Amino acid sequence: MRIDAGLSQSALGKKLMPPVDQATISNWETGKTHIPFLAFMYICFVCGVCPEQKTKEILDSQSAEDNTNKKDVSDV
Repeated sequence: MRIDAGLSQSALGKKLMPPVDQATISNWETGKTHIPFLAFMYICFVCGVCPEQKTKEILDSQSAEDNTNKKDVSDV
């Protein structure tokens, strides 16, 4: 989402309220820490993405991963 918007981690961090540093954005992107809900909303707004649509994409992706894992276990 950030890359599609043409923003560096540092630039995105500066646009958030409150601003965060590049390391925080990196930690969110790598899954080291969770993105607070309000920060997620701001990121969507800054990147021009509909939060509802992005949430649906994330949930659909996780559901697909869960189904793949279930198939792997049942094959054993």
